[in-house]
Amino acid sequence: MITTIVSFVIVLGVLIFFHELGHFMMAKWIGIRVERFSLGFGPRIVGFVHGDTDYCISALPLGGYVKMTGENPEEPLEGKPWEFGSRSVWERARVVLCGPGMNLILAVFFLGFPFFLGRQVPAYLHEEPVIGWIDSDSPAEKAGLMIGDKIISIDEKEVKNWQDVEMLIAIHPETEMVFLVERGGDRLSVRGTPDEVGSIGMGNLGIDRYMPPRIGGLNSGFPAEKAGLRIGDNVISIEGKPLHHWYELADMIHERPELLTKLTIDRDGEVFEVEVTPVAFKAEAKISYASRLIRWIKGLLGAPDTKGITMQGDEDRGGREFGLIGISPYQDMIVRKYGVLGSIKKGFEESLRLLKVTFEFLYKLIAGKASPKSLGGPIMIAHVAGEVARTGLAELIYFMGFLSLQLGILNLLPIPVLDGGHLMFFGIEAIKRRPLSIKSREVAQQIGVALLLILMVYVFYNDILRYFFH
Repeated sequence: MITTIVSFVIVLGVLIFFHELGHFMMAKWIGIRVERFSLGFGPRIVGFVHGDTDYCISALPLGGYVKMTGENPEEPLEGKPWEFGSRSVWERARVVLCGPGMNLILAVFFLGFPFFLGRQVPAYLHEEPVIGWIDSDSPAEKAGLMIGDKIISIDEKEVKNWQDVEMLIAIHPETEMVFLVERGGDRLSVRGTPDEVGSIGMGNLGIDRYMPPRIGGLNSGFPAEKAGLRIGDNVISIEGKPLHHWYELADMIHERPELLTKLTIDRDGEVFEVEVTPVAFKAEAKISYASRLIRWIKGLLGAPDTKGITMQGDEDRGGREFGLIGISPYQDMIVRKYGVLGSIKKGFEESLRLLKVTFEFLYKLIAGKASPKSLGGPIMIAHVAGEVARTGLAELIYFMGFLSLQLGILNLLPIPVLDGGHLMFFGIEAIKRRPLSIKSREVAQQIGVALLLILMVYVFYNDILRYFFH
């Protein structure tokens, strides 16, 4: 909990600070007077005054602002060069643009810097997407996909690895997709429609990579640890039934709550048996929804998943008890490390990849082809920040880059109140050669505030349902 709170404060504080710093630096650069530089809104808590500017921290931490002289349309202007409203349209636009611009620049740095340090990423994300598992009665099984199929393209978009496949499926819930697969040397097209996964609104086709039944993580105090199982152990059978895939192991353990269970273990060539009794848990939807969301985001970011308790297909268990012994699958990791120029290039590449995913999702959302249930707010950001922070500093920095990119894009949307809304007003002013009337701007601002309030209420509602009521 402490890790989650601290990570959230650091992530949000850094991103807000640099966003406002962008506005501040450009305003100072061209000679506009800045009256206040605040992290947070509302009453001033602490700060200091230097020159013309009050640098402070305010009570409400979800945001920040830079107050410039002559910024309010209702303020009387004297035509002085230090007044924001007395500067040219282009100069005002530069000040506004530098906020989200700073976030986009910061995103490139934060997304590239972990590769300079040396970033561990799951190997499977960069492997060819050969299907190693298909859930029973899943959209993939109904579509006729088979284990061993290699996915070549989805909706005529080439996919090179599992990361591409997971992203495309996740943002297309309840949408028919065409999968070009290679099977036995032949290529064939298969149509399938990913299910929408509960309250997170993301697509699930019911396929996965091959995952050996090998232990990669142990939860302290659970039966597996107490029985002496170790990371790296291969579970070759349960109750005499041979295992070929991790999900077979998970499913069989889930079906045996409070039942003595015999596992056959292969440890470095030595084969022996271990008896464990899975503890009984209720399959509450909040666990599966949160874990799937975390897995999707970590897949998007290329981050390792360190959670020890894993479940397969829990979202449909309807509160029924299932067994857990406290193990997670083994995950091969690879280290990606570059020099200074290479890491900068990688930062640009990652920014472009995530921009593409973001804009494709926004398009689908506006067109009604993506579920708004996948939108999240501060609670989700805090939860993911905590999870990523436990993975390591490099992953937290990368996540900050991802969020910085989203913050930059969000602020450029042409919604009054946001930076993009101000830029829209400046564009209209440049075309008409005069600013919009104060009344028109007030109405537009009220509409913008209403839209943002609706969005904030909705994402908080999503977060509350996702983490507290499922």
